[in-house]
Amino acid sequence: MFTVDGAGRSWSADDDRLIATLDAGLRLKEQLIFSPDGRLLLDVEPAHLGALHASLDDGLPSYLHLPEPTEAWESSPEDWDWLQCHADRLMVSGDVSGSPSTVFDRLTAMGVDGLHAALRVRLLRDCARLACEFPLAYGLAVLQSRPKEFRMIDGMCPVHADSLWGWESVCAAPVFGARSNPLLGVAIGRAVRDGMVGFEHVQVGGRVVHVPMDVWLQADSMGVLVPFD
Repeated sequence: MFTVDGAGRSWSADDDRLIATLDAGLRLKEQLIFSPDGRLLLDVEPAHLGALHASLDDGLPSYLHLPEPTEAWESSPEDWDWLQCHADRLMVSGDVSGSPSTVFDRLTAMGVDGLHAALRVRLLRDCARLACEFPLAYGLAVLQSRPKEFRMIDGMCPVHADSLWGWESVCAAPVFGARSNPLLGVAIGRAVRDGMVGFEHVQVGGRVVHVPMDVWLQADSMGVLVPFD
């Protein structure tokens, strides 16, 4: 399990979802392949493809099937400066403007205990560095770890038209419509893989996902499905 050490203890994603975002981004950044001129290539590492396929079966975010990060990830005051100019790219709720101490005071005034507030300030800075240096990986990380806070931002949404990408497909992102969510994207991907396109109920990881016919028709109109009657 990925944890962050601070204030004499270890913190996990159960303590703060930004830890899950950091975990996901550090795993995913190792899997994205770029051409020499900086363009994202559609090819992916075998481990990434394996993770995507595994997530179609168990419904878990695909990043959890990738190797855990082993590098130490440290941010600097310059990363906080970047955050102040690009707060929207962190995709977090709440006001993060001001100095670290200002944000800390704002959090404690809202009832967050001091240890957690200090952790949150650190995580905001760590995530800022990740979003700055690896925006595509960070966008995918938010979609997989905090899907309700994910937003479509230029340069931070490398979702794919191929529905078999599940958690990372266009069917999982808000571009697909108001009802979109990652589990729906996984269900559509699994149905396409297993020859169940058009089925109203698709089982994913022990859960039955309802996929209305109008959703199938929308997906078909967007060109992300194989043809079906």
